[in-house]
Amino acid sequence: MFNQAERRVMKSQVRSWSSRIGIVAGVVIAMSGLVLALPAAAGSTTVTYTANITIPVPPASNFAGSAGGDGWDVALTPAAVYNVFHHASSLNVACHNQLDASKCWDTDSKVITDADGHGFTGSSHPGLHLDQATGKLYIYTTRTSDNTAGVACVDTNQPPASLFCGFTPLSAVGDGGITSIPMKVGSNLYSYNYMSGQPSAGGAGGTANTLLCFSLTSFAACASQPFSVTVGAGNFATGNFPVPATATIGAKILVPTVLNNGSSPVMGCFDPSTGGSCAGSWPIAMPSGYVSGHGSAFPLLNASGATTGLCLPTGTDECFDLTGASVPTPAGMPAVITGNTQWNGPAVKIGARVYVPDGNHDRVECFSYSTGAGCDNFPKVLTNASYMYSVNADPQRPACLWVNADGGSAQIQNFDAFSGGSCGQGAIRVLSAAFVVPSQVCAPSKWLSLLVSTPPRSQYGSGSVGFVDGDGNPIAGVASQTLDANGGVDLSTLALTSSLPQFLISLNELNGSLGQVVVTLTWEATYDPSCVSGAVSAQPPPTTTTPATTTTVTPTTTTAPALQQLPSVQLPVTGSRSSSLLAGGALALIVLGAGLVLVSVRFRTVRTAATPGTSTRD
Repeated sequence: MFNQAERRVMKSQVRSWSSRIGIVAGVVIAMSGLVLALPAAAGSTTVTYTANITIPVPPASNFAGSAGGDGWDVALTPAAVYNVFHHASSLNVACHNQLDASKCWDTDSKVITDADGHGFTGSSHPGLHLDQATGKLYIYTTRTSDNTAGVACVDTNQPPASLFCGFTPLSAVGDGGITSIPMKVGSNLYSYNYMSGQPSAGGAGGTANTLLCFSLTSFAACASQPFSVTVGAGNFATGNFPVPATATIGAKILVPTVLNNGSSPVMGCFDPSTGGSCAGSWPIAMPSGYVSGHGSAFPLLNASGATTGLCLPTGTDECFDLTGASVPTPAGMPAVITGNTQWNGPAVKIGARVYVPDGNHDRVECFSYSTGAGCDNFPKVLTNASYMYSVNADPQRPACLWVNADGGSAQIQNFDAFSGGSCGQGAIRVLSAAFVVPSQVCAPSKWLSLLVSTPPRSQYGSGSVGFVDGDGNPIAGVASQTLDANGGVDLSTLALTSSLPQFLISLNELNGSLGQVVVTLTWEATYDPSCVSGAVSAQPPPTTTTPATTTTVTPTTTTAPALQQLPSVQLPVTGSRSSSLLAGGALALIVLGAGLVLVSVRFRTVRTAATPGTSTRD
């Protein structure tokens, strides 16, 4: 072993050697039977993405009809529209045909009970999730026989007398309160179980005022649910008519409440990815009157449509980032989002736009973050619909919006998200913002092609594709393109990457009815797994490795010309300490920055009993 002074000398000599040795990167050096393979520079990560989009053509371009009762939101198949009556002592489900707004069944609605005749309640904001593959509706509710909160299943493919397909309890018996707006994050469906007069995680079983979770893959309770959401100490004093309007923004779940501890209203935040509170300063104080007087928070976006935070639909429109810190409200927003009611649900996001329901004025308000102003053709004022509740996206037609209201002959109606007119009117609209993730890494660097595969090219005489930006405005310098003999268009020479474009497809001289349109789009972008989802696929770039090359070299042969001849160095060797620095041929690896140098050094030592020996490199 060497003492501290000796080690300092050795380190100094090594630094001296390393400063005089050139770094060799991306090469293979072999000495004394040792082979090192260093990675070559990484190759390009640009890949081709493909999206296969199916667009059902609406059977009714302008739906307007009754909800059959006091409905709240809607769930849609390509042919039918469903809703559930809210703040009700029974669970009533209504169905209407999109073709003509007629009833699906012999009555306006059906009351759902289990096999034993036990009933369920309709909550303040009874949102629906419809599994498009099975036709089953999943509804957060409370079983009245034992006051248990959970999820009821309604099978829309069954006869009206056999709609019930199960109930999954998610709270303890007796802890069922009023479940909130359902919130889908990933493959789970969440709802907050509000119960006034109890603290967080209160009730007889500790499940009142907790976040319930239902898996949409196993169709059972999520592991470890229910979850606590940090909101502060004290009993809830939220009231029941309605309970606060929850929201999910940026894959985070927002839970507003009022506590009886004398503090301001607050909003808690739950991060499903960690199973705990969101990072930042949560819970945060809310403006006085927000929780009891206004609807769900809506997303704060950047000009590209990426979520950066949340805003409150109060008319002042206070905004916060995703850590809970207050941030400036966009200058033009309060003139557009003018303040709604506590019965209003979440906004719909399309590209860099948000559509916010406003029951105070019976209209849908639209704010564009790309322009910092209201959207053209909005607000959309509803006719024959009073005290509107919710605005909802159409899962088959992303440019079509649906609303539900308290009353009127057109409680449920739909309209185009850009023109404000009838859905399906004019060209078939394909929104790239519906499938391209709005992040810088996923932004297309070049659009390659568009192909209409259905209907076949023989079914129409001619066709074209027009191009507009995310707000529906023409893209300067990009003209409409004609579909070729295969129904395709080459996009590679068009300047389409300044924003996420919309593709407007016109099919002329159609032979027969148009049931649906299937479109395939391809583009280039940097590969990242987060960009692949839903209808989008991409082949990961191949992993490039440099094969190892073995070179047989004798210990005295120098094969690295970048290595310079080094002078002799003096190393202290005293007493009985070992003078062998590197045994058996002396290999040293020196790592400097991003490079690696292999140095072969041998030492011979001249030892004396009391004085340092001289170690000479040879």
